Amino acid sequence: MNSSPLPARVDDIPPLPPVTKTDLMAHFEEWVTDPVIKRADAAAFIADKSRIGDLFLSRYLVFTTSGSSGTPAILIQD
Repeated sequence: MNSSPLPARVDDIPPLPPVTKTDLMAHFEEWVTDPVIKRADAAAFIADKSRIGDLFLSRYLVFTTSGSSGTPAILIQD
């Protein structure tokens, strides 16, 4: 992600740098809001087709984008 420091408080969104799915996936553990969630665990959960319909960590829906832009994103929803 962008190495420039970000402000502690944001009052206006346009000055913030854009973030790509590639950036987000490369730094997954830095932005995910529950520190228990790890990218490798979420990816393994998604890869196990027998888990379709199950909750990840007994709490979260987890799924991916299609990757049509070249990078699929892992998305977590509570």
